[in-house]
Amino acid sequence: MTEVYKEYADALYEIAAEQGREREVYEGLELVAKLFAENPEYKDLLSSRSLSGTERNQVLEDAFGGKIPEELLSFLMLLGDKRRIREFDRCRTEYDLLYHNYMHQTTVLIKSAVPLGDDEKKRLQEAMSKRLNKEPLMQYQVDPALLGGIIVEYDGIVLDGSLRHRIKDLKEVITQ
Repeated sequence: MTEVYKEYADALYEIAAEQGREREVYEGLELVAKLFAENPEYKDLLSSRSLSGTERNQVLEDAFGGKIPEELLSFLMLLGDKRRIREFDRCRTEYDLLYHNYMHQTTVLIKSAVPLGDDEKKRLQEAMSKRLNKEPLMQYQVDPALLGGIIVEYDGIVLDGSLRHRIKDLKEVITQ
């Protein structure tokens, strides 16, 4: 069964794609997400049963009118009307996946015990580009608990080359 947020995101993406405005909607979603993150009470207000649909739409129009694509504003109004504004983050995440897939991009998270140097980052980006046949959108995270090595995560796949993982594997072999 399809999750409701996926259906909403798919519909938004289809509308954006029909008009060739995928990037504008993507950027608009980022702007809305930033506002929601900076003002968490804003979602509470938009979810409030004390606001009528007209009032909710006016609040959205005042906040975003002329700042985001009209299709996205209508989408937010629909989420508000259906009392699904709390699903916004999940809709945005799903739209991001659709957009990056269309752009032949994928997010790659690299976790390392220490910060990586520019040369290491460049080599990793080139290796991931060849492996994925997509443009990797690299994100880096330092996790001292790894002790050494790296963990690479992309498209639901985890490649664990950490020292911690190797030690765990070694322990399992020794205890058998």
